Amino acid sequence: MPLRWALAAVAAAGLGTPLDGVAQAPTQALDSVFDAVDVAGALPAVAMAVVHRGHVVYQRAAGFADLERRVRATTDTRFDWASVAKQFTGFALAQLVEEGLVSPSDDARRFLPELDLSGARVTVDHLLRHTSGLEDVDGLLTLAGWAPGDLVYDRDVVDVLLRQQHLRWVPGDQEGYGNGGYALLAEIVARVSGKSFAVYTDSAIFRRLGMERTSFPGSPHALVPDRALPYVKAPDGGFELSRVDSYVGAGGLVGTVGDMARWANHLLRPAVDAEATARIQEPGRLNSGEEIRYGWGIGTGSYRGLATLSHGGSGVATETYMVVFPGHDFAVVAASASPGIVNPVKVAHMAAEAFLGDLLEPVRPEGPGPRMILLTDSMLSTPPAESEGVVVPAALLAEVAGRYRFEDGTLLVVRPEGGRLAYARNGGLPTIPLFPVPEGGFVMMPLRDRYTFERDADGGVARLVVERRLPGREPTREVGERVPAAPFDAVSAAPYVGWYYSDELRAVYEVALGAEGLELRHAKHRAMPLVPLGTGADFGVAARLVRGVSFSRGPDGTAAGMELRALSWDARSYFRRIAAPGG
Repeated sequence: MPLRWALAAVAAAGLGTPLDGVAQAPTQALDSVFDAVDVAGALPAVAMAVVHRGHVVYQRAAGFADLERRVRATTDTRFDWASVAKQFTGFALAQLVEEGLVSPSDDARRFLPELDLSGARVTVDHLLRHTSGLEDVDGLLTLAGWAPGDLVYDRDVVDVLLRQQHLRWVPGDQEGYGNGGYALLAEIVARVSGKSFAVYTDSAIFRRLGMERTSFPGSPHALVPDRALPYVKAPDGGFELSRVDSYVGAGGLVGTVGDMARWANHLLRPAVDAEATARIQEPGRLNSGEEIRYGWGIGTGSYRGLATLSHGGSGVATETYMVVFPGHDFAVVAASASPGIVNPVKVAHMAAEAFLGDLLEPVRPEGPGPRMILLTDSMLSTPPAESEGVVVPAALLAEVAGRYRFEDGTLLVVRPEGGRLAYARNGGLPTIPLFPVPEGGFVMMPLRDRYTFERDADGGVARLVVERRLPGREPTREVGERVPAAPFDAVSAAPYVGWYYSDELRAVYEVALGAEGLELRHAKHRAMPLVPLGTGADFGVAARLVRGVSFSRGPDGTAAGMELRALSWDARSYFRRIAAPGG
């Protein structure tokens, strides 16, 4: 949609017309992004809207809301906004606070008397600012047995959280982002208001702000007209239908970019509940007095010298972002129904540069220090050009395969994989490819870290040397000593073999001796090989759901229980040893 059409649509929607001069803003770069999506053919839906001085001055959609039926996305397409939903949960609590029904310092058990936590006092404010110490609920659900693709209901999430008997830290001591606290907050809103969270937010927020096409459906089975279906990349390079998490509070919000633009405009110039609107933007403090830059569901920060309010959202098949510049009456919202189509953060920053231009500080050149790089599967699996045609004998690959322990305790398990090598950190997944190069050794892409093997005086492979080459810095050299494998037999496995139960998760696992060694087994997960880390009773797990296992021992040396750690946010839960079910 060209800019002139977008402005006409904005006026027709009753959001007003832009101020003089705004229509001349340089939006060609934004148009080119969406034009490229449309030209590319069958891609999932993307959309964005820009608010400036109280008016929507740019609005555009591209791609397909439904690839199978070839339904094109429009600005009326409803997207899943993932964690951007948290600010509406925060706003709902702020409304209840202004009504005198809730206090930020209230113990959550005032509203959730079933909440266990072994008596620890967690306040409403702790939940809102991610300082409660609760384990992340997505990781807890994984440990409880939920598998990717399983439907998760609000009740499932709340029940798991209410049974938790431990916290990661003293409430208020640390900040740690997660979803569980916001699921409990949605439950508090429902209990205090006497309405479901979906009904409360519909009447108290969305209808009052004119957000007619936004809601919390509250069920994975709910029908949502004009929804952008979620997609992920398929093995053949196309797309396949995916899923979105629908439990409310932490996520579960669906709506159009136009409605989200209305919300952003409300943050800039609130027409209702001004006190509640201001409250969600206020920073907080830890017990130590250190400031927290996270409000009630929205973060405070800056972009190129300008103060911002912002929050992103991501899931298996969604990416979203909202950024507000309070001092300049400007905001951007953007959404994608599949990761990697259009980066919402990047296009939001493009919009800021287009409209705010000279107000932004110049981009500073990167210094010599390291920078964070998000490594994707595609980046890791793309071989370097010099690797083409380099063949390493299978016998040599087998010879260097093994376990290498580094000074910091990290164990790399190196294995042959498809004519090259791959390694697993602490024996877990995913495995990272290593590509052979002509000068000898292997490289990891795209960082180009070099991996070489050294032999001892007898010619045996003894060490793995990793040379890291960060831009602008001197190369570093890390050496891992080869350690022998520790195969388990019936005698050495006996202290661990058995059944384990979590009172918090109501889940049962079995530890058994398989053909390749100890395995962690669950009725809904495949057998997960345990990789001894050489640190007593600690094991890595060769699985994509569970990161690690640590066993606790009784007086006789037999395992009395185990702590499982999920890959998701490193969530943890303790399982006590029990008699065999039915035994």
